[in-house]
Amino acid sequence: MRMLRRMCGVTRNDRNRNEFVRGAVKVGPTGKEIQESRLRWYGHLQRKGEECIGNRVEDIEGAGRRGRPKMRWKDKISSDLMEKGWKKEEAMDEYYGGEGSRRAKPTLRDVGQGDDEEEED
Repeated sequence: MRMLRRMCGVTRNDRNRNEFVRGAVKVGPTGKEIQESRLRWYGHLQRKGEECIGNRVEDIEGAGRRGRPKMRWKDKISSDLMEKGWKKEEAMDEYYGGEGSRRAKPTLRDVGQGDDEEEED
């Protein structure tokens, strides 16, 4: 937030809300950006397969501590998927064509199977 305020020339003494500063710079909420990157990484791990070290580490259970358990990455991913309304399998597919996706879904022409659609003169 400090950098965004500096870019706009707004100080804390001006008493402007963070939403105003984010709107002026056209930056979305930081939490959504973090959630999208977390889900992209989760989809990446799912595509890697079971032999990937990231997937093996995900299933490790440690010794429990007293008190409230800490938020684990697996728990946060589950809540992110629930919030988006996705299933675990859909996280892999959303990497290609989901909302806010940075990568285009491959088409038949990209794969090489769409050659028969060309017009003949």
